[in-house]
Amino acid sequence: MHLNDLADFLAEQPADFPVVYHTADATIGAGYHLTELKSAPVTSIDCGGNVARFSEVTMQLLDGRDGAYMKAGKLLGILRHSLKEIPALNDAEARVEFSHSNNGLELFALGEPKVDRKVVTLPLIALGAQCKPAVAARSRSVSPAQSGCCGAASGSGGGCC
Repeated sequence: MHLNDLADFLAEQPADFPVVYHTADATIGAGYHLTELKSAPVTSIDCGGNVARFSEVTMQLLDGRDGAYMKAGKLLGILRHSLKEIPALNDAEARVEFSHSNNGLELFALGEPKVDRKVVTLPLIALGAQCKPAVAARSRSVSPAQSGCCGAASGSGGGCC
């Protein structure tokens, strides 16, 4: 989900509805803090020798221990201000950095927001590591070796695994 999509959703909700994030394990604690929104240009090289350029957008949340859940109107204000100041925050789907009890750091995708009983719920979907050339190969129905991953890479002189 792009941050602008989240802002559009929140704009349709009553400003006083609390926003509650949850993972598969638990609900984020009341009083959580949105510590930063960042957009970063990335140049990467994968295990198959493929160079890519793209943007990453990240929202970082600090787990709460007490207080109240942030209201939809406040989150909407933060998003609108941030998108105005840094338009690149809408260049990619937002990922969320978070960990329950603030121990470690995990990476999540934002799921589809919902409203239930006057509460906006935002699911956080755990993300795992992936071999990008293999994922791309599956989407094109070619073998990983043909894509340059875990086999002979075109022009790279070897495999990655």
